[in-house]
Amino acid sequence: MKRVMSVYYSTDQEYTYGGWFSMGDIKPMIRISNQFLFNSGFRVGDKIEVEYGNNALIIRKCQK
Repeated sequence: MKRVMSVYYSTDQEYTYGGWFSMGDIKPMIRISNQFLFNSGFRVGDKIEVEYGNNALIIRKCQK
């Protein structure tokens, strides 16, 4: 399966009395939360490993 998604931005934020305040620079973020994960065999609480490099991310479920 393949799915086209977008990279979003995330800022380090901290909540203090009166609201959220930025604590750093804007950073790229990917958030995956849908049936795509479920259909690929991932369940809530599963441990994963992420491999980075060469313009690719590989996400695998850890073997027990």
